[in-house]
Amino acid sequence: MPVLLERTRFAWQIAWVVLICLPGCGEQQRPERPAVSQPLERVDGHPSEGREAGWESAPPRPDALEAYSGGQESNHSSAEQVPVPPLASVPERNVDEQALREIGIEVFRSRSLILLVDQVSPEERIEFAQLPHLVDAWIEWLAGAYPELLRQAERETLLPLTGHVMREPALFVQAGLLPEELADLNHGKDRGRDFWLVDQPTHYYRRHLLLHEALHCVMNARPHQWPVWYLEGMAELLAIHERDGAGRTAFALMPGKSHVEGGFGRIGLLREEVRAGRFRTLTDVQKLDFGNFYPHKTSYAWSWAFCYFLSRHPATAEDFTTLTSARQSRDFHSRLKQLLSRESSRLEADWAVFLNNLVPGYDFENSRIHWNAPDADDAEPPGTTRNFSVQVNRHWQNSGISVTAGTRYRISAEGHYVLGVDPLPWESEPQGVSLAYVSGRPRGELQMVLYQPGDSSPARDFGFTTVIPVGRQREWQAPTDGTLFFRINEIPSEWGDNTGPLRVRVMQP
Repeated sequence: MPVLLERTRFAWQIAWVVLICLPGCGEQQRPERPAVSQPLERVDGHPSEGREAGWESAPPRPDALEAYSGGQESNHSSAEQVPVPPLASVPERNVDEQALREIGIEVFRSRSLILLVDQVSPEERIEFAQLPHLVDAWIEWLAGAYPELLRQAERETLLPLTGHVMREPALFVQAGLLPEELADLNHGKDRGRDFWLVDQPTHYYRRHLLLHEALHCVMNARPHQWPVWYLEGMAELLAIHERDGAGRTAFALMPGKSHVEGGFGRIGLLREEVRAGRFRTLTDVQKLDFGNFYPHKTSYAWSWAFCYFLSRHPATAEDFTTLTSARQSRDFHSRLKQLLSRESSRLEADWAVFLNNLVPGYDFENSRIHWNAPDADDAEPPGTTRNFSVQVNRHWQNSGISVTAGTRYRISAEGHYVLGVDPLPWESEPQGVSLAYVSGRPRGELQMVLYQPGDSSPARDFGFTTVIPVGRQREWQAPTDGTLFFRINEIPSEWGDNTGPLRVRVMQP
């Protein structure tokens, strides 16, 4: 009999929760939103996709920082006891928190998010209580970085979102908080102003997936005809975050070691794709659509990389943010085409270099191709001998030295430079450091590529992925006409703190 009474009591609790959570029954009806042109009935398949050995993360960009006194990053040693603002200062909804608590579901609130979580232990309360305030900071940053994505009027009708972090989805189904058709949800799903996600094994990836799904709610707040690579690529891009030592959080940055350790596996997947010869050009990524996107776990990785690249490249970054205002398909693709037509061959080469060198903490600014040739005052006069000063803190650099197919050249170099400072500096000369290797070659070694503007290779890399070791000296015959670009061999996340001189001489024997 006690068991029967307990089951009856539980059934009444479930019924009561269902009653108070139904629209029009104890809860103010949400305003209707226009239909969205793209399907909303979509289950996001974005697992962590494995781990890879990490590199040290580059520091966040200062302009990406927002105040946030939220949860602890996974690479911090201990949790901070951060006070939660009083609930009186945030919007109220008619949710019977006591009834939910009795069946094992906790409610956490902020201005932008009402979060329901089941099976919360006392040790986890701080982490979960701060998640809504992370969303507050993210919303404020989003309004500044992508103003057309979330206008003030939309914020008033859209927010707060309602999120569900589920350890036992069946409990949410029983409580009327999860549609039965989503009971087998594997990762995350959004619908209107609500989203659900199955709890993740790390703090970072839980927060990442939460922001990913919240971004879908924001993007779908108005009708649109955006392609799926843009929807998912933006959700991945804007969900990446990191907290600094001052308690501020950076958004949309390059993932570093802590993100990889926290479950972000996109970089590892892309490296595997490139190594396996499955490189996608800028045009190839745009061919990802609703018919071929979701069966392949790599689609999220390519879409994230595409959006990150366009949001950071100086030729596209400013106008990339305005794509959010192009909600009709024709307008969107017209703007994108115009964006990619600017210095198109250089963009393709930069994309190839980006993908072939991508590591956690990738230094995008210094790892780009530096296309500008030396100023006329610094350039050597045409002749059989040309000199060029290589900047040891930059990736490929245009020497302005043209070579002719079939002609033999002697390339020599001299210099003494320092690679990095942490944990110890490496002193190097053009032959590189014999005790440290990058991509199978000595770190610090002088290298070159032959830029071929007429390139028609499948990857459209224009010669930038065919690296030619130089070291102190090399005899070389040019296979085609082209221009020489030089660099030292370096970890792509470690360019910024290299110092010292390196001088190259190119002559015809």
